[in-house]
Amino acid sequence: MHNQVMSHNPVGSLRSLSVLICDMVGSTDIRVRLGPDGERLFPLLDRLAREAVAAHHGTFVKSLGDGAMAVFGAAADAVASAVLLQRQIDTLHRHGDAEEMKVRIGISAGDVTVSEDDLHGLPVAEAVRLCNAAGPEEIFVADIVRALARRTSVALSPAGELRLKGLEEPVTTWRLEWKEHTEDWSNVPVPNRVASRHDNVFVGRSIELADLIGPAVIALTGEARELVLLSGEPGVGKSALARHAARHLHDQTGALV
Repeated sequence: MHNQVMSHNPVGSLRSLSVLICDMVGSTDIRVRLGPDGERLFPLLDRLAREAVAAHHGTFVKSLGDGAMAVFGAAADAVASAVLLQRQIDTLHRHGDAEEMKVRIGISAGDVTVSEDDLHGLPVAEAVRLCNAAGPEEIFVADIVRALARRTSVALSPAGELRLKGLEEPVTTWRLEWKEHTEDWSNVPVPNRVASRHDNVFVGRSIELADLIGPAVIALTGEARELVLLSGEPGVGKSALARHAARHLHDQTGALV
């Protein structure tokens, strides 16, 4: 467990951090009902969570099998990471991939104790319970997170005073309204070559498609950090993949192509 948030902190040290817990809803049912098709969702969630955490200066503490724990030095970064993760998953859903994967997220903040590969303290317990209380595709944050990240551009709505298992006091909770999108360019037609429908039937390449779409979705949140290059031998389907990604972004997110 390392990087800029957790490095240079001795075992047993106390730090004020924001804690993020994410969890795949109905994970046991997914494993039983879908078998191998369901099993592929767990490493996919792990990868998406790691990317979302790294994109906003956090530390990926550990995988929880069907979820993850991460910490951030700034509450606003924890909020932005949670929003990015949900939007990445939403993009996959819109493409018709990983539709069974519904994720809930809880975020709290405060003093935590750092061990070699884990964190302990009330904020950790609150984040876990907030995650458990959230519904599919929801992000619940404690009131302290709202206060610390008050400059975030994401809207919040009250979720009430929640009595969470194992906690003596009710937790004032807020729901992040992460589905709000920026300016819609969908009325601008895509270029003719992109609009070509001769490759409308598109099978496989879900990982490559996610690698193309993911940075674009991040850019739609107002942060552009990556240039993605697509290369390969002639005839392997580069143009079809690029056209499909571009049409998807235009049709499903309103992106300008």
